[in-house]
Amino acid sequence: MAEPTDDSSTFVHIVSLEYLPPEEPFPLLNLPRELRDIVYGYMMIRKRITVTVGYCWADKAKGNKKRFDLRVRERRRTAYQRTLAAGEQYASYEEMKYGRRKAWNYPNLNIFLTNRQIYDEASAVYYGKNTFEFPAAGRTNKVLSVQACHAFLQDRPPRSLGRIKSLELIIDNPSYGRECAAWLDGDVLVPLVEFIRDELDLDRLSLIIEGWPPEMRSSPWDWMGKCNFNSDKPRKWVGALARLNNLKSLSLTFEAHPEGDPQRIVACARFLRSQMLNNGALLGSRNIHAYERHCSTQWRQINWKACDVFTRERQRIYVVQCHDDEHGNSLLPPKAHPEPRLPGIKALRVQKGHDPFEVERAIRNAYQGRIYVDLPSIRIFCDEHDDEGREDDDEDSSSDYLDYDLGDDGDDDSLLSFALEEDDSVYVRDDEYFDKFEEHEQTGKPCTTG
Repeated sequence: MAEPTDDSSTFVHIVSLEYLPPEEPFPLLNLPRELRDIVYGYMMIRKRITVTVGYCWADKAKGNKKRFDLRVRERRRTAYQRTLAAGEQYASYEEMKYGRRKAWNYPNLNIFLTNRQIYDEASAVYYGKNTFEFPAAGRTNKVLSVQACHAFLQDRPPRSLGRIKSLELIIDNPSYGRECAAWLDGDVLVPLVEFIRDELDLDRLSLIIEGWPPEMRSSPWDWMGKCNFNSDKPRKWVGALARLNNLKSLSLTFEAHPEGDPQRIVACARFLRSQMLNNGALLGSRNIHAYERHCSTQWRQINWKACDVFTRERQRIYVVQCHDDEHGNSLLPPKAHPEPRLPGIKALRVQKGHDPFEVERAIRNAYQGRIYVDLPSIRIFCDEHDDEGREDDDEDSSSDYLDYDLGDDGDDDSLLSFALEEDDSVYVRDDEYFDKFEEHEQTGKPCTTG
């Protein structure tokens, strides 16, 4: 065998595509399957494939088509109907075009059209190696992400469904003070969970759950949230999720208004983890992080100019998180003061080599003059209110202003972690609830107790 050469020009000549006549395609199928999978991975593995919600028009929908995000008829893509004050609208899903991200970052799915063999091999990589996430996007509400996920899965062929291994989903709520799944219980969330359980061979699931979960530290469970718009009616989503078990990895994030005992949220997280994750019952309250975070509002457009600006609100919310695998390992960062949700604009620009003093002066000028032209695609925390009319001794107001990211670029005040007590978060199983839930599954009756 010839000895390797150190001549870089020889190496370049060896791998040069000049060896292939320009009219001849690269013989991909002549490569071993292991190498083909590597090629597919470079083309399609992006860790997360974002599938967004979009309003679409259908034969039954009337109005200005330009207002809708999608141009796909119902017969080509599963759509669902939503009744609003403005009338009936149809919504569906679409894969996010990654906005301002570079075009090369978008997965190259055109290879699916080559032939059946390549489609079969490439789809196994695409569906099996990516996480499909369904966040809020566009003019729609986050509440539609569950329906978008269900529509997306229903349109996959059975072989592709069996290859999907990882999903990330938001269970949205109209208010952090409401009970969980106030808009999504029963007719929306339960059918999706049942579809996942019956049709998918899922390994990893990530859930972001907004609102107050039921009080599970005593039986029967108390389903009331923390505001005046709550219902004490038992919700079916808990029973449905409890039957979605044998997961190899589970991530749970609860977000709720800080009016109540956070241990109640921890108890619900412990219960769901014990039911859904392999060996999850052995973890107890281990690997659960809890803290308070400032709320934030995202602005897609300011003065009719596109931007990506986040403004901080004074209100805080409870955040309870756990992310574990079936071996009991926590996949969260080590428990410490958590990092801010979004990096500061000052830190981002300094990392790119800009002078810190010039950056701070430019940001102050932009903030004071409300000149957002320089801020497209830059995520920035800034005070939501003007500084006029504030008292100097108003600690909360000055704290909010410092959190704007100038005097406190590290965002130290945005997250407050707190300790958890094992004995204060022990859940009690509500057997009556699950008896009624099983009865509902068999007869279709409402899931009510008492």
